[in-house]
Amino acid sequence: MAITITAGHITSEAEAFMRTHGATIESTLGLLVVTLPEAAEIAYPIPGTGTEHAIDWDGELKAEWIAIDLDIDACKTRIRLKK
Repeated sequence: MAITITAGHITSEAEAFMRTHGATIESTLGLLVVTLPEAAEIAYPIPGTGTEHAIDWDGELKAEWIAIDLDIDACKTRIRLKK
């Protein structure tokens, strides 16, 4: 089952990284809709952050990974590449 995330902001680095890993990103109604490929999953909340989650493609976070700062208001959800 594909995972879809709606966000208000995605950094250009994160967008390029996710597209390279098979994600589709579309803009609609001022929001960005990210559909992750089957191999991706929301790995787990990052300890101590409260709202930050990681996207994992192969069961192990690497040197570069995607961080999602979730907010109940999708316009305030941010997605960025972490190194």
